[in-house]
Amino acid sequence: MRLSILAITAAAEAAVPGGYNDTYGYPDGIGGLIIEGPFYYPGGPATWNDTSPYGAYGLIIAPGKLSDGHCQPIPSESPLAKAGLHPVKLTNGVKDCLVGCSIESIRKGSPDPCHAASLHDPKLSNSAMSCFDVGPGTAEGAGVCGYNCTALNHNTGGACKQADFKDGACNIFCDSRKFPTV
Repeated sequence: MRLSILAITAAAEAAVPGGYNDTYGYPDGIGGLIIEGPFYYPGGPATWNDTSPYGAYGLIIAPGKLSDGHCQPIPSESPLAKAGLHPVKLTNGVKDCLVGCSIESIRKGSPDPCHAASLHDPKLSNSAMSCFDVGPGTAEGAGVCGYNCTALNHNTGGACKQADFKDGACNIFCDSRKFPTV
């Protein structure tokens, strides 16, 4: 699993939902944390492989800060706060927090609470937020909310397959406004 920091910069002239471009929300110019290689689980979001090439290759979110062992709270205007979610500490030496979610509840058929912060306006990025499994050593055993990042072939604009990665033809896109056109 790889962690990366990315700054997405794009002006949006649309009605901005609560939590957009804020801590734990969609990062449009404030920088974001990308986690590559989420794991599939029943009921969860599609994840990348050769038979599901449009599944999530990674996820992005504006992380919260960890200070004195406590996570920065979710902003009250965020749909994630209204959904009753809470931040969790990242582990493995990362001094940030993400929004935790229950993979077990979703696996048993409960709705994904992270969907509350999905974006459906192409002017802002048409990006679903989902509860991702990033592994037991990453977020204190919880799933984390994040926006899908897709692996696309920069030569064809289509989804990447394993062979495309070997050829160096793939880039990771977390903003649907920036998808390649060929």
